[in-house]
Amino acid sequence: MVEITALAKFIQIVISIIAIIFVVVFIGKAFIRIKNHLATLQEHLSDTINSQDLTNVNLQKGIDAINDTIATINRFIKASRNESHTLREFMMKQETGLSSIKKDVSYVDRKVTRLAKIVNVDPKDLSDAN
Repeated sequence: MVEITALAKFIQIVISIIAIIFVVVFIGKAFIRIKNHLATLQEHLSDTINSQDLTNVNLQKGIDAINDTIATINRFIKASRNESHTLREFMMKQETGLSSIKKDVSYVDRKVTRLAKIVNVDPKDLSDAN
């Protein structure tokens, strides 16, 4: 009976060792799979970060282009305002000149009418002659 008990303990120890080996191998394979998954995840995250960096660069270029466009529009508005101001000044000078010409014409008409009265001619006949 002693031999059976010793043999049973030996078999129990061998089975325990085999079970431990299986557990260690299983845990080792699980760690390897986890390591591979982590490596894949790290690669995916790296690609995502690179893609996000590229997106950020492109967005910044877009923002810079929009800012340049806004600056150009602002310069155009300023130039348009300056041109409008210049045209208003020119128009006022033209109106002033036209007013002066109207005054001169009115003065000449008065003088012609006065001379026509002196010479005893109808002023309308003088304008029809021209």
